[in-house]
Amino acid sequence: MDKEMMVLLIPILGIATGIIAIMVGGVLKLAKLKLEKERLQVQGGDVPNAQEVIALRAEVDTMRGELNELQERVDFTERLLARPKPKDSSAHET
Repeated sequence: MDKEMMVLLIPILGIATGIIAIMVGGVLKLAKLKLEKERLQVQGGDVPNAQEVIALRAEVDTMRGELNELQERVDFTERLLARPKPKDSSAHET
């Protein structure tokens, strides 16, 4: 093989290796999820029912509201801190 062919082949192989690694990782993750789901079904009781899911969603919604409130407070504090300090001319007079 000549140098030009090798120069072209190396990046192609590098990219192909990365894509294959991502695909294999995804397949392994899906397999693990499927095995975990089946394990939970065999053990029984660990699979959340509809009421638990609804309760968890309500809790997540509450936490999102609290997070939004905290973000607003942080934004307000940042705006206050970013304001230029007013120059008090009476403080410098003696």
